[in-house]
Amino acid sequence: MTKTNTPKSTTKPADMSGIKKQQRLATNREAAKASRLRKKLQLEQLETNVLQLTQQNKDLMEENRLLRQKLNNYINLDQYRALLTQQAQEAQQQQQAQQRLHRLQAAATVVSKATPAQLQYATYIAR
Repeated sequence: MTKTNTPKSTTKPADMSGIKKQQRLATNREAAKASRLRKKLQLEQLETNVLQLTQQNKDLMEENRLLRQKLNNYINLDQYRALLTQQAQEAQQQQQAQQRLHRLQAAATVVSKATPAQLQYATYIAR
């Protein structure tokens, strides 16, 4: 058997490790760049969320303030309604007392003008 000379690659093993190192560094740079871009996008999204949530919080606080104000108005109205109800009851009691007084005065007028015989007859019928 005869030996044939096969051409060996012109690249030396030291050069191969240098090329691989350069490729690895380039890959790492691209990965770092992609990572920074992802972080930047995440940060922008978080900032947008903060702005939205801050506005939502302000809106909810204003709605809460308005609802508390309405509640206070309803409480005041309820107290006012209770006062009016009490005043109406007192007015009704006064009116009833005046009506009784008027009937008593009318009866007293009738009795004062009645003759003794009429009084005796009225007493008899009332039994």
